[in-house]
Amino acid sequence: MDHRAEFSAATRKIIAERAGYQCSVLNCGRLTVGPGPGQAQVVSIGMAAHIYAASPGGPRGTGGLSAAERSEPENGIWCCYSHGKAIDSDTGNAFSVAQLKAWKRLHEARKNAEMTDASQDRFGLVESISVNSAPASLAGRKFELGMRNIITGPNASGKT
Repeated sequence: MDHRAEFSAATRKIIAERAGYQCSVLNCGRLTVGPGPGQAQVVSIGMAAHIYAASPGGPRGTGGLSAAERSEPENGIWCCYSHGKAIDSDTGNAFSVAQLKAWKRLHEARKNAEMTDASQDRFGLVESISVNSAPASLAGRKFELGMRNIITGPNASGKT
């Protein structure tokens, strides 16, 4: 029987360090570690949330992964406590596996770019599309995009 997949302290540390100890949730980025009240004290408000569920039957399912695989860093996303608790407590409706993986990839790519002095302008979401040259019905239009968009049209219509 498959059991609950817990992250070890070493795994939580890897997940946190890869995130720069900042929340990986899109548009949060809250710092999750800092000075405590005493000179030798540190306060941590971060947690590693599971992308696939920690337990069989949990939110987002197990994705066919064993408990050992669900305990690996690849299955964790670093978050501030508020977002981490919301993700781990979710019934599977508010946070999808694809969304959590995308947030983690984007956040880690930003942290890598910061370390290598790469331009920060390369990362983010497309917020709108402006049509400059098109048939009269589309020319000059601007389309505002949300978190999820579906662009449809026949093959070879330029929607790639």
